[in-house]
Amino acid sequence: MKPCHVMLIDDHQIIREGLQNILEGRPDYILTSEVDSAEKGYELCSKQLPDLLIIDLALPGMGGIELLRRLKKRWPELKIMVFSIYSNPQLVKRAIEAGALSYVTKSSARNSIIEAIESTAQGCRFISPDLLNISDNRTSASKQSPLQHLTVKELEIFRLLTIGHATGEIALRMFISAKTVSNNISIIKKKLNVSSTHELIHLAIREGLIVNEALPFDK
Repeated sequence: MKPCHVMLIDDHQIIREGLQNILEGRPDYILTSEVDSAEKGYELCSKQLPDLLIIDLALPGMGGIELLRRLKKRWPELKIMVFSIYSNPQLVKRAIEAGALSYVTKSSARNSIIEAIESTAQGCRFISPDLLNISDNRTSASKQSPLQHLTVKELEIFRLLTIGHATGEIALRMFISAKTVSNNISIIKKKLNVSSTHELIHLAIREGLIVNEALPFDK
């Protein structure tokens, strides 16, 4: 049986090193490539399509959700596992809808991460234990979230804004104009019925979009 070739897309070096450490202990999995942005990942897939792709959602550039959409449109058979700090039901829902087979939080135990990798490589869905209340991303919590009214682009702008990025920084990360970002922020505030960035931040905290990154590799 030939080994499973894995590509990792994450802009945090410590995460890449941690996953590499996990895979090194399993000869049936080979980490063939790792990159730190969505654009680099897409380009590399064009040259060297992996058996299994592990991606973060909070990526520079187009972002993880848009990357998922583009990857699955071009390579529908590609097996993708999301590995994210975010446990928000709406993000899990969007990621699965965009084409992710599995969704694992970075606060998961090492054994859960290994199980997720194995399940995804075999074409089986895996949701990390701390997200088991999200059944096939169709829960009432997800339906009740105010974030469900945001488009993919708006959700990413909302996330970047509430973790401290200025309009110009968001524009550079998403490859859009500052004017487009400003217009979208106005639309986001209207959709979420808030009038200030301060209120957006409180909403992001409540929805689990502002979290402290936890590293699971030593658990």
